[in-house]
Amino acid sequence: MSEFSTIVRIIQQRRLKGKKLLIEFDAPASPGTATGKEQRLIALVTEKPAKTDLELTKDLYGVNSAANRAAFRQLRARVQEKLLNNLPFLDYTDQQGFVARPFEIECRTLLYRASLLISEGETRFSERLLQRCLKKALAAEFTDLAEQAVTRLLLLYSDAIGWTAYEKVLPQAVAIRQQLAVERRSDELYNQFRMLAEGGVAQKRQLLAGAHALIAELAELHAQLQSYTTFYNLYRAQLSYAEYTGCYEDVLKITTDAQQLFEVGQINRKRFDLRFSYFWIVYAHLRTQHITEGLELAERYASAFLMTSTNWFFFYEHYLLLALHGRRYDLAYHLLQQVYKNPSMKKIRPSALERWELLSAYTLLMRPADPPLLKRRGSRLPLSELTMPEYSRDKAGYNVFILVHQALEFLRERRLDAVTLRLESLRKYQQRHLKDSSLLRSRTFLRLLLLLPEAEFQVAQLTHHERVLQHLETLRRAPFIAPGATEIEIVPYEHLWELTLAILRQGPPV
Repeated sequence: MSEFSTIVRIIQQRRLKGKKLLIEFDAPASPGTATGKEQRLIALVTEKPAKTDLELTKDLYGVNSAANRAAFRQLRARVQEKLLNNLPFLDYTDQQGFVARPFEIECRTLLYRASLLISEGETRFSERLLQRCLKKALAAEFTDLAEQAVTRLLLLYSDAIGWTAYEKVLPQAVAIRQQLAVERRSDELYNQFRMLAEGGVAQKRQLLAGAHALIAELAELHAQLQSYTTFYNLYRAQLSYAEYTGCYEDVLKITTDAQQLFEVGQINRKRFDLRFSYFWIVYAHLRTQHITEGLELAERYASAFLMTSTNWFFFYEHYLLLALHGRRYDLAYHLLQQVYKNPSMKKIRPSALERWELLSAYTLLMRPADPPLLKRRGSRLPLSELTMPEYSRDKAGYNVFILVHQALEFLRERRLDAVTLRLESLRKYQQRHLKDSSLLRSRTFLRLLLLLPEAEFQVAQLTHHERVLQHLETLRRAPFIAPGATEIEIVPYEHLWELTLAILRQGPPV
């Protein structure tokens, strides 16, 4: 039901106030009627988007029989068709949405209307619509839409209006098509870059080998054309490469340069969304450990993100991590409260919910006096008693964070058997999965924890233990940003070691 619930959410968020829809969300349902079931289905999906087809069938029909499942599929198809018919009548003009969307939708609407009129034999009015579309598409640098508009104009002039008008627009059509060919080549190069960057280990090795050539060709195309599309493809490729190689100072320079170009009008204001740069700037400050400045920027930029968008949650993840890294645990807890009060949280993906569970657990670990915020779906168990999610090896960092959190919670509870078992799990995990050079800090911190039993959980022994001192020095020297590292330390390992010693000062596990 994920696709269906997504459509319901879009319609509800973007419906025009005071305008009737082709299917009414708010009208009272008439029990037992087809319309009543349509409205009840929408109400059920709105209340709980994650409900399965079987659950909805039982809610709507009482019994989960084969006949009722068939009836449910027909009902869902009927309602979905009505919902899709509402898409042209929604409000896409809100200032917090993607900045280019209103211009794109306006151009597509003009194209659609002109095409319908042409098919009915109307030429003069359809010509005016196409001219409006062409002007707006060129102003917003939607070259593909401009090409569609000018192509329809040429067909219209050749069929009905005449040679003079055709000759007048033909040179413009040729120029637009030439520009579109260059932009499509730029799109192809960026798509290749993106697939390599988001692929597995083999693809990422291929990216490292060929990234400079791809970026150089993207830069050459932009120098040739100076269009928004060529700029944006180059911009994103440069940011992705800087992230993958751990060059976050380059990220700050790239985003700062883009903002300066935007301010002087060299980047199309109808297309470039500054929030994309805001996200990267805050992320780069986190990665480079410019915490104080990063927190100031995060506070300034936060209001730019729409609370109903998934980007809001991604931005707040980095905002919260900045607070944790800056030891601003009061702020971290306040940010968590904002997140859990956001009604859209029930609509984010399960993997994102798991990340927020982990962030919440670490915030409470550093500030244990605060009440828990998270009510896990179908469970009220603390993280220490939950089964570790099966993250892939590419997400090994998350598994480390879960295991470490569990060990520290058991240590705080002074449960010797539980601590011993968890440390054994950490030892095995470290040997099997933390061999890569990018995981040096995680590997070193786990080795520190594994020395706790050897020092009999005594702070006095740990502070003078030779291998403890060696590992702390390794941790100090290890680069916080390792090339190829994908996960961010939720709390810096140095701070977690301080917490470990503080817990042990309250008494060893028994």
